[in-house]
Amino acid sequence: MFILFGCIFKIPPSSMPLNHPPEYIKYHLLYRRQCRFCLGFFNYLSNISVGYSKYLGSAYLYVCNTKTPEQKIPTLAELDGKDWETCMTMNGTWGYRTSDNNWKTAQTLIHNLCDIASIGGNYLLNVGPKPDGTFPEQSVEALKEIGNWMKVNGEAIYATKACPIAPLAWGRCTKKETNGSAILYLSVFNWPTDGKLLVPGLKNEIISAILLADGSVWKTENTAEGVVINLPAKAPDVNASVIKLQLK
Repeated sequence: MFILFGCIFKIPPSSMPLNHPPEYIKYHLLYRRQCRFCLGFFNYLSNISVGYSKYLGSAYLYVCNTKTPEQKIPTLAELDGKDWETCMTMNGTWGYRTSDNNWKTAQTLIHNLCDIASIGGNYLLNVGPKPDGTFPEQSVEALKEIGNWMKVNGEAIYATKACPIAPLAWGRCTKKETNGSAILYLSVFNWPTDGKLLVPGLKNEIISAILLADGSVWKTENTAEGVVINLPAKAPDVNASVIKLQLK
């Protein structure tokens, strides 16, 4: 699920009774099917009363009905089968704070996205606008880099399921099923120095191993430990190189 969740608060100078949802709060919810990257942003245009936050929370939970761990990616042991999404900031602050320069790198955000998709969750990424309503430059640059990565590798995130194999030391994996066969998307964070990528425990016959970035085909071999993919010496993408592994 892709949720673009923008909340624009226009609160008048005079106070309003808190037992009625303010008419000045507008919710914009856009949905696209079977997508796993969520971007949430909150635009505060004037004085906001803390009391109004309960309406935002109620509306969000009513529409989404998901578990929403904040600032962390849950472990497999913490998941209970319910739909879930990780809510996370791009630095350390939900709103805008000039003193908070602890920005996550685009690479970290991309790795988080792959990690969350690999265990079946959504990524709700918060952007805290500046007082004039514009996004901080650090957020803009990171989002551009994520967007560029998604243009090339988006099929490894959109419409995928959780990885069916054990956690991987070199990266993350998502799965897609089509026409009776399965496809694994291997997002490689740590490129093997010996040029051999082991997918442990995988016994299937491999139809093809293709790099999404340029369509190049790489050789594979089945071993006692699993499937080994023979890779070039250098990683094609410093953030995460994605291999599309089609299984028979």
